[in-house]
Order: sequence, then structure tokens, then C-alpha cells
Amino acid sequence: MTDPRSPIDPGARGARKKLVALSCSARPDGNSRVVAQAVVDGAIEAGHDAELIHLPDHITQLFRDCKTCRDDEGNCTIDDGYKDVLWNKFLPADGIVWATPIYWYGVSSQMKNFLDRFFCYYSDEGDSFGTGSFVEGVLDKKAGLVLSAEENSIAARMPAIQEMIMLCDYLHHDFVGIVQTTANSRSDVKNDPNAPLTNGFEFGRSFFERHETNYRADIVREKVIWQGEKSGYKRPFFWG
Repeated sequence: MTDPRSPIDPGARGARKKLVALSCSARPDGNSRVVAQAVVDGAIEAGHDAELIHLPDHITQLFRDCKTCRDDEGNCTIDDGYKDVLWNKFLPADGIVWATPIYWYGVSSQMKNFLDRFFCYYSDEGDSFGTGSFVEGVLDKKAGLVLSAEENSIAARMPAIQEMIMLCDYLHHDFVGIVQTTANSRSDVKNDPNAPLTNGFEFGRSFFERHETNYRADIVREKVIWQGEKSGYKRPFFWG
């Protein structure tokens, strides 16, 4: 039997891709960030370019009223690292992994703020980069979600999952899976018996091979779901 963690020939997996994992925890060593790093490590093992970005290190200001804070040329004047992360990391990426703890049964404020500030570049009042180039860059990616929560209840996670589903539907992102951990204190994730670090690593390794199946009545599809290498999903959609 082949070792599932044996080295992978990147050529056998298709073109080299770029994966960006966005750590949206307030803590630099939060449990969701630790799992996200495992996803990044798995993608690198598979021969892809991958990096983890801890959003609080770059984004320090909230979304504001664009009518009051644009400059005379219509550019966003919020002066932090958001534009650099958005234009030089997020938009060029082929895949995005959002890593967030569950705060009050939803995603973290860091993640929500990153999404809210899309408007600065999406609006037709938008800046000199041009709305068209932003929309072209933001669409048609693969997306994954890393969730950390103190409760193991599926219901506690559903609002964050539903937000991700709607976001991916709007942006034409292929939502390929979730890795979760039940953890609270720092490094708690390492003691989770559901092995979220191993799951995250394997998720990263196969990230660009995965696809979302979301059938409609008129779609022609195979009667057998699990067809080996052709199936596109080696493990369940929801891990851990």
C-alpha cells in the first residue's frame, strides 16, 4: 500500500499553483492559525507555492465611509497594509484558505473586516486600480475554511460555514472543504484527538485536486461517486 504521506511528484498534480492562507485570529499563535500552517505545509509538500498571512500583522484599521475617506482621485486613504495583501497576495492566488476562530457564533472581526474592505475596490466609485481589474482578480478561485471553536457543536459552526458558502457562491469560488478543531487555550489544538494538524496537512496536499459538487437537475453526472483519482475528493468535505 502506498504511504499517503509519501513525496509527491508535482508534475503528476498538474501546474504549480499559489495558495494563500489568511489567519484571521486575534492571536498570533491561535489554534486556527496553527491548523492553517499545516495546510500551507501540505500544499508546499505537494509542490505548490503557499504562504500564511496573519491579517492582524498587516491590517490595523476598519472599513469606513468611502464618501468621506477617499482622496480627490477616488483612492482609498486607509493607511495600513490592506492594499498590499489584497493586490499582491490575495488577488494573484489560485486558492484561498480562510482560518478563523468562532467568535460569538460567527467569523472573527479580522476576517469580516478584510471582506468589508473589498468595497473600497469593488465600488464603481473605486480607485485608480480600476474596478474591472479587481473583479477579474477576485473571481474563480478554490477556497477552503479552517475553523476553531471551544464547542464541538456543529450548530455553533453553521453561521460561519453558511457565510463562507454564500461568499463562495457570489465570487464563483469552488468551496473544496473544511478542517476544524475543537480547541480553546494556546496549543490546545495539538491535543485534539481528531488530528486536525494531520487533516490540515493532507487537505493542503490535495487542495488543488479537489472540487465542489453542487448538482442541479439538468447536470449529467456519474452514478458512482468514488472513482479513485477521477473523483476529485479523496476525503470527506468536512474533516475533524
